[in-house]
Amino acid sequence: LSVVVGLLAVPAIYQLTRGLLLVGRRPRLGAAPVWGGGLAGTLAAVSPFLVYYSQETRNYMMVTTWTILASLALWKGQEAILDRSPLRSRAAWWLVYIVFASFTLYTNYFGALLLLAHVIYLAAVFIHHRQFPVLGAVSLIATAGLYFPWVKPGIAQMLRLQANPDFWAGTLSLQALVERLFVAFSLGPKAQGAVPVIAAFALIAFVSLI
Repeated sequence: LSVVVGLLAVPAIYQLTRGLLLVGRRPRLGAAPVWGGGLAGTLAAVSPFLVYYSQETRNYMMVTTWTILASLALWKGQEAILDRSPLRSRAAWWLVYIVFASFTLYTNYFGALLLLAHVIYLAAVFIHHRQFPVLGAVSLIATAGLYFPWVKPGIAQMLRLQANPDFWAGTLSLQALVERLFVAFSLGPKAQGAVPVIAAFALIAFVSLI
């Protein structure tokens, strides 16, 4: 299941990146949106981080894919509004958004950070275009409504973990946090402790940024 969901992330990232890069451009073969989307999809396909979690029977790959699909639906829905597409087309994208945003929340609590990012994005759209994103706001409210049945069990679970932290001690040093994040998002969790390889990757990343 994790592999199947992980594979879905690749075309989803391609479409999302291509859509972002198409703003203000005409779609044509060889243009930046096409190779940019292809590059993003390729990086997703070979990412040690995503490959690792596509092999685990846990929820991390699912929440990643649902996040991408929800963001893609949000982007498409908002673009359809700005392009004054037919109401049916606009509503369809927002319904897809509600589905995947709900999947994200129900899969992992950190999915709430996605909705926060989407609220900020819609606020930016409103400021820039002077047009209140009605369908976006309604979709976010609908997503919150669908999640409401889990609020009470969720609070109970968090209170239990606070009283009895059975799988996480609750403390993490800044150095350990930075180390783990860098390793996880670069070479994958299996590279933990491979100092020479990590140092080489850090050097490549530093030169690339320059």
